[in-house]
Amino acid sequence: MVGGACGAAVASIMNVYATANGVTGIFGFLITTDSIVGYLLTFAVASAVAFGLSWMLFKDPAEEAAQAAPAPETPAEVPAVEAKPAASYDDNCVYSPLKGKAILMADVPDETFASDVLGVGAAVEPTEGKVVAPADGEVSTLFDTHHAIGLTLDNGMEMLIHVGINTVELNGEGYKAHVSEGDKVTRGQTLITFDIPLIKSKGYPVITPVIITNPDDYSDIHKAADGDVDYLDKLIETAKQ
Repeated sequence: MVGGACGAAVASIMNVYATANGVTGIFGFLITTDSIVGYLLTFAVASAVAFGLSWMLFKDPAEEAAQAAPAPETPAEVPAVEAKPAASYDDNCVYSPLKGKAILMADVPDETFASDVLGVGAAVEPTEGKVVAPADGEVSTLFDTHHAIGLTLDNGMEMLIHVGINTVELNGEGYKAHVSEGDKVTRGQTLITFDIPLIKSKGYPVITPVIITNPDDYSDIHKAADGDVDYLDKLIETAKQ
């Protein structure tokens, strides 16, 4: 519309007129033979203004939506748990990645865990919504829903920490990961935080199995703690083959 208005102004100034009834545009040259130069300028100005304004004002809907979308949330820094001196740690023990109450794996209300199908270990009924690294190692697996994490420790132990029972069904609601798959982690570093009241309100237990997934490398695996455990307290004792 703006291009057409500018073209009309030029046509008026140049006294462009038609010698017959007909269409405008390119075919308009056939009926403006008496003022063909003026019509050419009219046509050029209308086209240039329309093109220029379209070029400047056009917005790609996809790009506009991307710009309007909020930036991805960066996980907040969560302080690490203060670790004891390295000399006080035994490579044949697993130290608790959670604070809460230690329970036998056989008492976990899920047959898959209770029957040691996934591995051998113990479990914790957490009182705080945080999982820390029990020892130095690497994140070998991080579930998309952030309810479970696999670790390969520097001492060769492979471990799965599964926060809650059947909590994969929450699709990540109530969970936040503070590490990524492949990250190197240090003892006491925060791995996952989770909302205990929210998870319980959805009807899911928060009992967390701590499983050694390469049990064939050990001749004996048993729960070392009874009752309450704090972060990095001894939870499981093992003996290597």
